Order: sequence, then structure tokens, then C-alpha cells
Amino acid sequence: MVSGEAAVEGMAITRSRGKLKGRTPKLTARQQAEPVQMHATGDYTIAELLEVFSVGRATVYRVLECAAINPTGTADAPTLPDHRKRAFLNGLDRGSLCGMHPSRVYVRGLPLPVLLIEAMASGAWPAQDDMRLREIMPWFEDPLDLLADVHEMRRESAPLDWMTEDSATADFFRLARGSRAGDLVELPWLDADLAVLIGVNRNPGDDVALALDYRTGSDDPSVVASDWWTEPHQCAWRIVAPTFSAFAAALGVDVRRRYPYVGPEEIRVQIRSQGRGHPITSSTDLAEWLARQASSERGEPFTFVIDESTTLRLAPRRSEHVVCAGGAPVQSAGEITFEPDGDGWRVSEISNQSTGYCPEPDSYAAVQAALDTAGIEHPGRFTVPIVFRRCGSCGQLNIVKDDHYFCAMCDESLPAAWNADASGEPAPRPRNGTAVGDIVSGTVVADERPFGPRIRLDGDASMPAHIRDFPWKGKRSDAVRIGRHVTAEVVSIDDAAGRIWLSLAATEDSELWRYLKGLRAGDVLTGTVADIRSLAICTDVTAEAVGPALAKQDPARRHR
Repeated sequence: MVSGEAAVEGMAITRSRGKLKGRTPKLTARQQAEPVQMHATGDYTIAELLEVFSVGRATVYRVLECAAINPTGTADAPTLPDHRKRAFLNGLDRGSLCGMHPSRVYVRGLPLPVLLIEAMASGAWPAQDDMRLREIMPWFEDPLDLLADVHEMRRESAPLDWMTEDSATADFFRLARGSRAGDLVELPWLDADLAVLIGVNRNPGDDVALALDYRTGSDDPSVVASDWWTEPHQCAWRIVAPTFSAFAAALGVDVRRRYPYVGPEEIRVQIRSQGRGHPITSSTDLAEWLARQASSERGEPFTFVIDESTTLRLAPRRSEHVVCAGGAPVQSAGEITFEPDGDGWRVSEISNQSTGYCPEPDSYAAVQAALDTAGIEHPGRFTVPIVFRRCGSCGQLNIVKDDHYFCAMCDESLPAAWNADASGEPAPRPRNGTAVGDIVSGTVVADERPFGPRIRLDGDASMPAHIRDFPWKGKRSDAVRIGRHVTAEVVSIDDAAGRIWLSLAATEDSELWRYLKGLRAGDVLTGTVADIRSLAICTDVTAEAVGPALAKQDPARRHR
């Protein structure tokens, strides 16, 4: 085995001779520009880019991150100063690049704040209040309308690109593109590469605007607005609020989600006996609580919740989240691991793994608020984000992986919105008149384990149908080959699970099927052993046992 140092030296020598060129890139320089442009539109998820370009997830992340550092995508592009790289990467945080926020919405390649998305979904946005806007922006003299949805934000923000192409227009509105600048674009200028408009002039010709400014970060960007009045005939961009959440609070927008307990009811009985988790409001609280834990457990994950007062509560490992929360709703929950940080502790790993509450990945906003208040360093996002969805068909609680929103049990599609609090009981489905004993036909569409081959019935897709009994003759794989059209008898309908069970054996040999259906436990049959197999003893029954009709047929049909 070659040592690490020897391998490095050998590679250096080979490279100096021009023979070590590394692996061929999965995408050429020209091809790399395409996923960057598609991702910037906000219309394509990471999973969709993987499918379009047939590359691995790491390749897409690498291309997007390189684009963030070198936005022009050309080999001879000027290298940005280190502080400019940091600002740009803060604007497009690694969490969004790596698909850590599957529920996020993008405008011009920039992720809208989770709070804004939730406010739009709940109807709390736009919180149009001219009096409050005037109090927040006392220099504003013209009326301004908040943009109501993502489509309006995309439409109104699009001109930022072409306005910076004309130097006179760019100077007049104090717009610049940081990706082309040699230094960081600072106020009173607006970096058009890192801005999304969320408010525009109500009256035509006023040319005023309100924008999200991602120079301060992408999780909760600052809010800036144009100022034409302090310095006449010259636009200046001014800070309205240090974060969007602060701006929303000033407007009276409050859409913080409270997650109710959705786990088994029998766990609730532990609440009275065990009490609530320990509140952590400072780094001192954390150090004292960890000191009381066994030294062997300090490096292991602890149970945590963020309660309704945005306070972090901790409990020992394997504690139930609902017990830690005292049975109350939470803003977030999961598992958290700490590591030494100088004289204190910092969060090294954290996830929203809690099947009792099933919080969304964007609940990290509440985690961040609690940890920042306590003065505890943290990664800035869930290191292991989890998306929970309950299937509306079978009631199964699923963990969504790689944006694959399909139930692991029944393969039905899962909703995009959080629904873990929905009933775990399967949703009843109409039968459209299908009854036991009916002869139906359909097409084999999948081998769906553990239920077996799935059939799409002709003219009735209201309930999934599965083969229970296979033909007497031939191979099972041939009988239920995907795409094959089959005819079967309905032998059972499970309304609770929403499934129809079919028999191919019934239609292959209807007389034999009727005979076998007529047999009851305790019936005595006489005959001769015809074959012994690993799972059955085959018997050739007598004519008296099967009746004259079957007795006249080939004996091979009788010893089933």
C-alpha cells in the first residue's frame, strides 16, 4: 500500500510532466451554464436538474457553488475579492444550494424568506397598511403597494437586469451588479444581483420600490427602499429593517407555525410522570445542564423542542418530544448534538427528526431565534433536514427523500403542503359500482410490494386493484408482466384500506374456481397423491368428489 505522502509526491511528479489531468468533468464549461441559468429562474428543483442532465447531486452542487463564486461562468473571468466571495455565498447560502430547503420558492435564483412564503400561503401577506408603512419609512411620500404573490415579484424584479445594462439608468437609480464589480456594492447603491422587489409604486411614474436585500444573508434578508426625497433628483437605497422578519413584525404579520402533537396517544401518559424538558436561555444554562449529564452521553444527540415562547428545551436522549414539550404544541423539535467550543459549547449537528411533531425543515427559523437568544453557536440550518408527509390514501406517515413525493406503502402521490396532523386512517374511496364477483379487466402497471401486482382497471381508477390469486398454469412473471392486459374476478374489496383484490385463477378456469369456492373446512375428499412438492401435496381427486363435469377433463386440471 502506498502511503499518503508518497501518493501526493507521485501525483505532483506526474502532473509536472503533464500526464495527470484528473477526471474528465461530467459537464463541459458550456454545459455548466445551463443548470445555473435554469436554477436561477426558480422554476427547477435540484431533483429536476439531476434528471435533466443525468448527473449526480454532488455535480450539481459543485456547479452552482462555482457559479456563486464566479457568476460569469467563464475561465477568464476576473477573480472576486475574498470578501466579495463571502458576501455572494452568504446571499446564496449552502443550504439552498444543496437543496436543504425543498419547500423554498426562488425569484431570480434567490430564496424567498420562509416567513414570507408562509405569510402568502396563510393570507397574512400582503399586509397592506399605508399608515404603518409610513411609520416604518417616514421619508416615503408616495404610496406603495406590496406585491401579493411570487408571480408579481418575478415580473417586477425582472427589469433589474436590463436597467443595469445602461450606465445612465443604472447611475440614476443607483443600481449595480455585484458579480461584475471588483468590490462589494454597498448602500446607498442596490446590488441588483442580490435583490428581489416586494413592493412597487402605486401611481405610474413614481419609480419607487421596496426590496429584499440578500447582501446580509438569504435566510432572513434585510429590507431596503428607494429614497428620492432626502437627496432630490438622485435615488438612494436605505435600510427599512435589518431582517424581513423584523419588517413583518413591524407590519403586524405573525404567521409562526405551531406544530401539534401527531404521535401515538399512549405516549401522552408519560407527560405527568416525567415533566417538561429543561429550558435553555443562555450558554450558562446549557453548560450547567450538560455538566449534570453522564460524560458518555454529552457527545450523543439530545431531544429538543422549541416551545411556544421560542425557548429551547432539552431532555436526555430517547426522551419523547411530547414529554419534553409538556404536551403543548411546538415551533420545532428534533435531535441536537453539542461539541466543546472554547470554554463553552456549540451545536455540531441538529435535525428535525421527531415523528411526534413532524416539523418542517423551515422550522429552523424558530431554532435559530432560540439559539441566537441564548448565545449558542449553531450551523445555521438543520444538518439533517427531514420532510414528513402523511399519505391521504393509506394513512402512512412518510419521510420524503430526494423530492420523491410518493407513498412508500401504496405509491400514491403525497401533498406538497405539511399534513402530518391529518387522520392516520385511510381515506374512503368510491367503488364506482364495483362488487365482489364482478369480472373486470385492466392493465398491469407495477409490481407494488408488499401488495403485489397493481392493475389499472379499465374505466375505473378510483381504487387501486391488486392480484391476489395467480393463474394455475404458466409462470407468474408472464401472467403479470407490466403492460399486459388481464381479465380477473373481484374476490375482495377492502374499503378501509381502499383496495380491490383480484383473482386471475377464477377467469382461467371458472368451473374449477366455482368448485374450489364451494369447499368448506372439514370437507372430506378422496383421491390419489399425484405429486409432492416443497409447498404442497397435489392430489388427483376422484370423479365422485369433483362431479361429472370436472371428472371428464384432463386429470392434470384436477390435482391442484
